[in-house]
Amino acid sequence: MGFGNDPDKLIVIADAAESGTNAVAFWRDEIPADFKQKPGTKSRRIADQARIEISQLTIEPSPNVLGYGVVYINGSYPDPIKTPGAPNAFTAGVTRPAPLGVQKFEDPKTHQFATAWINREVDNSDIMVPVVSAATGLLYCAHKENGDNQYVGLDWRTGELRARWIFPDDSRVWNAFGGITTILEDGDLLIRGAFGIKRIIGSSLR
Repeated sequence: MGFGNDPDKLIVIADAAESGTNAVAFWRDEIPADFKQKPGTKSRRIADQARIEISQLTIEPSPNVLGYGVVYINGSYPDPIKTPGAPNAFTAGVTRPAPLGVQKFEDPKTHQFATAWINREVDNSDIMVPVVSAATGLLYCAHKENGDNQYVGLDWRTGELRARWIFPDDSRVWNAFGGITTILEDGDLLIRGAFGIKRIIGSSLR
């Protein structure tokens, strides 16, 4: 977070605090001379941290950044099976509750994270890194509804659903499990997954 002439250059992660996971931003270069350590942080290297409301546990997929905004998806299964692995991923949202929700934070140039919005509807069964496009103004997320894999685009500014792509059938080949979407120059989406790569044609908003 922060490039070129941007004044603040940060590294952003989700921690594994026992009291609940936090969004944590570290100073990437020198710590500003006038910066005072924030209460509750473990180091002056931490520029700020804020509770991630949608998740109780640390979040495996990387957050995604555009400007000084950053989003996290919820990776906490409300009712996980006792043995971690594929059954959690491929049956969540069908046989047990799925991890729901996306949360965006913004740094309003005050060295302090603030929640911009929370969308509690996105089903994160596929545990897929969300991808944001400055060109379309969308945050792209894997989603599942009634057991069927879908793909959705959320408004980066508001978190509202602006686009939805419904796949042809209920085959698991449409999952995006563990993948990262590539946005092609013509606006098409290249979506990876556990069983294959999918290309959505003509997905850019016009």
